[in-house]
Amino acid sequence: MAFNKSLYQKIALADVILRLILGPAIFISVCLAALFTFLLDWVDGEFFKRAGYPQSQYSFYDKLLDYYWYIFILIYIFLYQVPSKNIFLFLFLFRSLGQALFFLTKKEFYFIFFPNVFEILFYFYLFTTILPKWQPLMFYPQIAYPLIIITLVVLIREYVLHIKKMNLSGFFTGKTTYWVDDKKKNVGV
Repeated sequence: MAFNKSLYQKIALADVILRLILGPAIFISVCLAALFTFLLDWVDGEFFKRAGYPQSQYSFYDKLLDYYWYIFILIYIFLYQVPSKNIFLFLFLFRSLGQALFFLTKKEFYFIFFPNVFEILFYFYLFTTILPKWQPLMFYPQIAYPLIIITLVVLIREYVLHIKKMNLSGFFTGKTTYWVDDKKKNVGV
């Protein structure tokens, strides 16, 4: 079966529907909801790009779906025995400011100043539930260690994605693809 624009449009729609379902699914199976949300968020740009959507439209929907997920993470944190709730709340509010600036200005460079440490720290917390010997790292003062490492990694990711706007499709699929608006500007990273 050949993958064409119409099929990618259906895949992009399925991605949005799945991400909407996965928000509340956090209360059914937190690890599975987190895993599938992470994977879909990681690959969905390629689906939207191949479906012919401009990057600006994808970025808007993606950041809206990201924030939707963050809200469910925050609710989960406060309903369950997740350590360091105050740190999570601070990181949520910090990222929320970056999200708000993005939605108001449509400028992605704000994400370098408000990196997504919140979500990645939550994934690290889930990791510690699977490997209990790591759980002390979720409590003060040891939480400083994962926070430093996560912040550095996330800053690099934010730089690559939102400042350099690197095109990794060729790396992952063997064929470089470009956003509709990149083709118009004749830009292809």
